[in-house]
Amino acid sequence: MRILKITHDYFPTIGGSELVFQRIAEGLVARGEDVWVFTSTARRTSDFIDPRATGYPPGLENINGVKVRRFRYLRFPSRVRRTVNRWTMAWWSHGWPGYGHAKSVFVGPYLPGLVREAVRLRPDVIVATASPFRPIYLAARAARRARVPVAIMPCIHPGDTWLLDNPALFSLLKRVDAVLTLTDYERLCLQSLGVPPSRLHYLAGGVSAEAAEAPAETDLRKRFGFTDNEPLVLFLGRKEEHKGVMNVAQAMISLWRAGSTARLVLAGASTPYSEHVLEPFLRDLPTEWRSRIVSRTDITEAEKWGWYRECSFLVHPSRVESFGLIYLEAWLLGKPVIGCRSGPVSSLIRHGRDGVLVGYGNREELETAIARMLEDPEAARAMGEEGRRKTLQTFTWRHVVDRAHAIYRTLIEEYDSANTRQRHSRHLQ
Repeated sequence: MRILKITHDYFPTIGGSELVFQRIAEGLVARGEDVWVFTSTARRTSDFIDPRATGYPPGLENINGVKVRRFRYLRFPSRVRRTVNRWTMAWWSHGWPGYGHAKSVFVGPYLPGLVREAVRLRPDVIVATASPFRPIYLAARAARRARVPVAIMPCIHPGDTWLLDNPALFSLLKRVDAVLTLTDYERLCLQSLGVPPSRLHYLAGGVSAEAAEAPAETDLRKRFGFTDNEPLVLFLGRKEEHKGVMNVAQAMISLWRAGSTARLVLAGASTPYSEHVLEPFLRDLPTEWRSRIVSRTDITEAEKWGWYRECSFLVHPSRVESFGLIYLEAWLLGKPVIGCRSGPVSSLIRHGRDGVLVGYGNREELETAIARMLEDPEAARAMGEEGRRKTLQTFTWRHVVDRAHAIYRTLIEEYDSANTRQRHSRHLQ
């Protein structure tokens, strides 16, 4: 089975829902399948509009057995982008037909030659992610010309309005052979908007069961001056506003005012928000509170797993998760989690059983949830163990690859069967 996966970016160190795409590709290679990825030369999504970005060289490379073909992308000059943006917004505000295609023009990226090379590759199935990036449209076009089935993994985030105000994209999801969903929330949302239930397939995200034994830094408490009996609250993830990192810091300050002795670790990739808002806020805190916070940027895998081992629980009240791989990682080590009461995360975390859900931006509710974890460590430990059981039972990469493999094979068989029936019908006529 030759599988062609198409996406806007693909690189060795990747996170979020794109990691699902990558791990499925590598898992299928391990099972003997021929897997190709067509993508851009971008190192990150922001490269599409950053004139200083250099990107990867175009051409073919092998990443963990996956054949990755990178195509140069066209970058609009800043003035042209601003013009296209104004044009797109005007199109949307007037409700003119074709807005979805106008939006894809603005979002991009343009990958000249991708459709032609996809057809030439002669795949058995084409799979693409994510909306609203243009490659999902290219994937559908390539599949139509190559006469093979196509599946789209849209990766819906809470608050996404593109599905409701983007008729072109909605029409695409109703036409393709399969739509791969990460959560029950996403599946039910698409079903309610008219995507046939028979075309919706549940994938979910995953984590490597072996990661529980991954190399991890073991001296983090000593290195940063924590004692062994001090509770450690962990936020881990990109330090963006909508991930809730500031809400966590402010909730902890309120708890310190009330006498809590817990420490706080904020670890993850830096962003413009963390550089210009979060870090200045932390630097201006009174010494007493600032000394209880460790802020770590762009950490290694070993440090990440070290913090998971040392923490009392994970707090990640993000409102923009399409799944929430971060919770699986914490659960794998038996750590309870606090997440945002959004559609996707509510589909994953069972409130009171393996974690706690809070409203985004509701600082009082977040403080109460953190205090509950700190004051009742036995109940917290029980939630963490329940999360570990659920993760090992359903959410390892082996389970995810099993589901993807079965879906792809079924699509190919059904497509071939339908074509055989059509040829037979034409012959009888």
